[in-house]
Amino acid sequence: MSKVFVVEIAATLGAVRRLTDDDITDIIEAVIDDLDRLPVEPSVGTVRNGEDVDVTVTVTVDQVQELDALAYAISAVKAAFRAAGIGTAGLVPLRDLRSRVLPLQSQSA
Repeated sequence: MSKVFVVEIAATLGAVRRLTDDDITDIIEAVIDDLDRLPVEPSVGTVRNGEDVDVTVTVTVDQVQELDALAYAISAVKAAFRAAGIGTAGLVPLRDLRSRVLPLQSQSA
């Protein structure tokens, strides 16, 4: 029996320069475009926090166990962040990263 989980990954982005509103829009679009190729329901929210930007990516995944849902979501969001230029190899470094998994419902196999 599989379950539906909501996985939330929150990151604080720092940059060498202040991210403009257009930069943030481009990041959101790149993350969503990358996640849209997968069987997840993505949502991306942002909030300015001084010079940094807090980004929350939420995906809904269908997995048997909570750890499997977390692993799948982290892998998907990692690829989406890379596509958006976020992370160690990207233009925008991560300052903080947090995640949580919430079960939604069970599905018959």
